[in-house]
Amino acid sequence: MSKQWPKVKIGDVVRQEREPVGSFDGDGLPVLGVTNVAGVTHTGVEASDDLGKYLRVRPGRFVFNPYRINVGSVGLSSETQDGICSPAYVVFAPTERIDANFILYFLKSARGNQLINFHGNRGSVRSALRFDDLAGIEIPLPSLAEQRQVVARIEELAEQIHDARRLRHKAAEEAWSLVEAASRQKFGGPQLEVGEIAYVTKLAGFEYTKFLAGAPPGEVVLLRAGNVRNHGLDLSNAATIPMYISNQLPRSKLSVNDVCYSACKIDPHLRGIGVEN
Repeated sequence: MSKQWPKVKIGDVVRQEREPVGSFDGDGLPVLGVTNVAGVTHTGVEASDDLGKYLRVRPGRFVFNPYRINVGSVGLSSETQDGICSPAYVVFAPTERIDANFILYFLKSARGNQLINFHGNRGSVRSALRFDDLAGIEIPLPSLAEQRQVVARIEELAEQIHDARRLRHKAAEEAWSLVEAASRQKFGGPQLEVGEIAYVTKLAGFEYTKFLAGAPPGEVVLLRAGNVRNHGLDLSNAATIPMYISNQLPRSKLSVNDVCYSACKIDPHLRGIGVEN
């Protein structure tokens, strides 16, 4: 965002709304919650039997849980969403001075999250952002026309990212289909269990802990679950141990063309990794 834009406090461009629904059954309105992915949505969390103190959430309102906004759980109700939310939540509406999506993208930005955490941390065990805390956060305020240009650009880039991820996922699926087809062609004969053609071993957890607790770094690479990836072995952050410790763990040694996998990370695309050196 441009440093030339004037800054205002959020409290100057929004207004808090605390409108209890008043009726025991909440006037039959749906109970809404907020997640950091879906925004304002039906979370499925069980509501209180008495909904009288729940707050009204009209279309085009911001909603957040004071204890969860620090992880991005803030949302803007759509034009068709009309419901109620927990009285512990904060509900506020934008004024005519600011575009609703402009402030939403600001609050969800890295800078917005940094300010939320700063203003919400008052030295307590559990941080929480009250409306008064939110109101004190400063936000750049260009003209409405410029705000809408920023929103349009953000949404354009978001759509491009979505398309790129979709294409990448499709390409990965197609590539794996080719791999499976080739595998069926090469390995479509009689089926054998791995134990019939290979020696399978694993290191017991207590043994691993006994020898490696406090072990200094050395010249032998130590593979862990995080090093076994779908594309092979990722040794960029691999730990090491001295040779004298490695020699005490004969069941754990890997030789050329051995295959290993992480038992806690098995998925349909992880078949085995060949160790070349």
